[in-house]
Amino acid sequence: MNIPSYVHQNGFGVYYFRIAIPKHLKPVLRKHEIRKSLKTTNYHYALKQARRMAVIAEQLLQAGICDIDTINSALKE
Repeated sequence: MNIPSYVHQNGFGVYYFRIAIPKHLKPVLRKHEIRKSLKTTNYHYALKQARRMAVIAEQLLQAGICDIDTINSALKE
């Protein structure tokens, strides 16, 4: 089973969403990646949540949203 690159699992079995920030936005956001816990050990639920978060994050980054708080709040919803 292939796990998408934006889904990671820690040592305790909890899944995380992770997406790299494009090079041109790294100095503005002062981060190299966005990482959020999906707060689940269920693979199928984590995958569903991570796909939703990936779409939102990609849209915000492509639109040039350069505020990490805006991105974090959008990913929480």
